Amino acid sequence: MGQANDMGRNYHNKVILALSIPQIILLIAVSCAGLFVPGSYPKETLNWQAQSMGQDAVDLFLLTPLLVVTALLGQKTIELPGCYGVD
Repeated sequence: MGQANDMGRNYHNKVILALSIPQIILLIAVSCAGLFVPGSYPKETLNWQAQSMGQDAVDLFLLTPLLVVTALLGQKTIELPGCYGVD
């Protein structure tokens, strides 16, 4: 029974990682485009431009590393008694 639980966890961990990697790549691409491509927000007011670029900076420098760390930590199996049918 324990081996079946481990196989299920490994499958779910791989799925989570497979979904996280494209999300991280897209977040990096969009944030870099918003920050470093001139004229990314040409029709916005100065206030909205500043807010958008600030959000891009937060996404790139805070959220992206957080997603990478949590995706990697999600690969580790943490067993707690009484959770997920662990004996």
